[in-house]
Amino acid sequence: MYKLLLLHDNATESADDVNQVLAGDLEEAICLHAVYYALWLRFNALPERYNWQMKVPEVLFYPLRPEFIESTYYLYRATKNPFYLHVGMDVLNSLNNYTRVQ
Repeated sequence: MYKLLLLHDNATESADDVNQVLAGDLEEAICLHAVYYALWLRFNALPERYNWQMKVPEVLFYPLRPEFIESTYYLYRATKNPFYLHVGMDVLNSLNNYTRVQ
């Protein structure tokens, strides 16, 4: 996966999955989505910028970007794999639990 060779990764790059799904490159889209989902599970959101070399987020806030959930939606539509419904519920639960304001 070419993304893992980069030193930094921005949250907006999770939208690359959508482009790959639309181009018919499902295998690469699924692999990239798995990487972003692992980050989501680790931090309950995607860090705005992640340093792959040091394996730490460099920008610690999450501005509610829609790219990851859009990628999840497109992958579900393309594959009909219920795993992506599970991912959607994880994202929804994380947003409800960690991003609400009082």
